[in-house]
Amino acid sequence: MRTFSTILSLIFFISFARFAKSTSYSEIVYNVVDITENTEIINAINQIHNGFIESKIKLTAYDDQLLQKCNWAMRSGQMKTQEMTLKIRDLKNSIADLENQKNQVNESINQAVEKIKSNAEEIEGIKVNIETENEHLSYEENEIGVRANVFRRLLNLVEDELVAEKRTTEMNKFNVDKDFSGKTSFVELERIRNDLLKISNNSKNSMTKSMITSLLMITESSKKALFSDPEIVGRVKNSINNLVSLEKEHLQQVRNSHGSKVADYKNLIAEKVNESEGLNESLLKNKAEVESKNFEVENLNIEISGLEKSIDRAVRKNQVQVDLCNKQQQLSDKHQETFMNLEFHYNELANNSFPQ
Repeated sequence: MRTFSTILSLIFFISFARFAKSTSYSEIVYNVVDITENTEIINAINQIHNGFIESKIKLTAYDDQLLQKCNWAMRSGQMKTQEMTLKIRDLKNSIADLENQKNQVNESINQAVEKIKSNAEEIEGIKVNIETENEHLSYEENEIGVRANVFRRLLNLVEDELVAEKRTTEMNKFNVDKDFSGKTSFVELERIRNDLLKISNNSKNSMTKSMITSLLMITESSKKALFSDPEIVGRVKNSINNLVSLEKEHLQQVRNSHGSKVADYKNLIAEKVNESEGLNESLLKNKAEVESKNFEVENLNIEISGLEKSIDRAVRKNQVQVDLCNKQQQLSDKHQETFMNLEFHYNELANNSFPQ
């Protein structure tokens, strides 16, 4: 044991002395050789060298294991980081898809809202049209009533004056001046003729205009002979009856047209209302779908945030691992450097200090 300690001290002393400037290496070696016999020194040095080789092998294997574990830990950390990065990419793609779907649904919602608004405006316009049709019907009925009144006045006048130019009538024992009565009838006739002329000018019915023109021509003849001639009276009455029939037919056409148009308008309103109700129902579904997708996007963003934090922690942890591995690599390199120095000094001692 004393010899082993001596030789070990010798090796380290020689390693130190190699770099000294005041004493040469060869002088130290030959001085050490004088301390003991060559055989004992060589055996001790060989024994130390064998232990040194064994220690080198074990320490190198240990360093290699540590480095392998370091490399595995770094690769594992990098792989996890890459996996989380790819997961974030997939989640962001999913969010983009959801946003695109939301935009499409929102576009449908906007179109539905605009269509509902348009339907409401159209319905109001249709109601105005219905009111216009009602006013037109009222106007036509009133105009027909006015014309019928003129025709009725003329017919009554003709029937009143049908018997003769003059007739004597006793009313409550008072004698009535029939000359005055006849004058009054012809004044009324002139008024009726003026009304007929207005009706003709305002009428759009060619047959009505023609019949009124004929009636005006008949009543233009000798007024005194007009009501005394049964043939003329008959022609007047026939013309009036034909005009009344035309007015009734026209009134029925106006009412039928009015009823048809109003029915079409009401059907159109019903279609617009049904369409708007369907759009309102789809609006509710689409809005619920948008809310659902917003909820999905929110959850995905939360998941992305969590993954980003995990990546940040993994990067920092991996950096710590890298630093440890770098230190382990430096330590391993230091060990190898130490082994090389010791090996060099052993070979130098073995080759130069002792005879073979």
